[in-house]
Amino acid sequence: MAWLCVAQDRDADAGVAGSYTLLKGWTKSYPETTGYIIPTFLAYARYSEREEFVERGIRMADWLLSVQSPDGSFGGGVVGGKAWASVFDTGQILFGLLETHRATASSVYLDAAISAGKWLVAAQDGDGSWPGRYDFMGRRHAYNARVAWPLLLLGDVSGEGLFTAAAARHVSWVLEHTHPDGFVDRSAFDPDGTYGFRRSITTILRDRNVPSFYTTASLHTLAYALEGLLESARLLGHREAFDSAQKGAAALAQHARTGLLAGFYGPGWTPLSRSLCLTGAAQMALVWMRLQEEGDQFVEAADRAIGVLLDSQRLRDRPDWLFGAVAGSKPLYGRYLPFRYPNWAVKFTADAYLARLELASVRRRQHLSRWSPT
Repeated sequence: MAWLCVAQDRDADAGVAGSYTLLKGWTKSYPETTGYIIPTFLAYARYSEREEFVERGIRMADWLLSVQSPDGSFGGGVVGGKAWASVFDTGQILFGLLETHRATASSVYLDAAISAGKWLVAAQDGDGSWPGRYDFMGRRHAYNARVAWPLLLLGDVSGEGLFTAAAARHVSWVLEHTHPDGFVDRSAFDPDGTYGFRRSITTILRDRNVPSFYTTASLHTLAYALEGLLESARLLGHREAFDSAQKGAAALAQHARTGLLAGFYGPGWTPLSRSLCLTGAAQMALVWMRLQEEGDQFVEAADRAIGVLLDSQRLRDRPDWLFGAVAGSKPLYGRYLPFRYPNWAVKFTADAYLARLELASVRRRQHLSRWSPT
């Protein structure tokens, strides 16, 4: 949380810097991740009883209101980059607007969320997907299941059924692209892409990523898809979506429990990298803890992932830009954002730590309630 505060304080706009890179330093503020970092700050405020984290979260939300487009959408990428109306970014910002509304009871945040939700509904195609012109790299993505989830939350808060209907349509579309073992197709950033020599060199030199970073599904985006399906299934009472998410989570849990969790996967849950995507490990820990009632193997997998995060987090170095940081990959030079410390890796790690602390507290209370002196 200290690292996220430093990332927020880098610029005067109250947004959170997207990442720290060893080559270029801090990036500009990132609206998408600032949006879903807000619930982390508010949750930590409740845990720590430190009001400053509520104040920081509200400042983030107010900044997001200032960058929202008149049509309700939010642009993709960091501030100052190439802006386009982004489905995924708009969906993730819904989390922050709804949590700020819940914390403050101010209608301004709910009104902004409703405006964003109406844009998402209007942008959706009839088959339930969102067109590539509103998504990263011009592709249709199944990890937009994590947009369906906040739309359902918005439907519950606002009472407007159009949000619930749009979310249900997208869940159905994602299931059409989900294998019997729970693997979700179209979870790569560029599932349709082909990279010849020239494009590959450009990708390496300009983006500092290898082509397979885009064309294969990372644990990060697969976790987005599985979490979106799981949480949407709970809200919709959708058994097929729940079963699909559980199957995918179970396959990855087996990898985690045997120490073979990978950073990228292909169909059949085939590992495609030796390095680990730490963001995805934190996200999957959250998914596994949500499935704790389905078997102890999920909690064991979550504990394995959290152990890796604790091992990887930078706690010995005191520079502000490094202390508390979590890298994109383990090892640092791995395929997922090499030599970079993204704010979303830290956000999901903090969420996983908080969820595990809560789980331990619940289990302790359950144990004490069952114990009686003889």
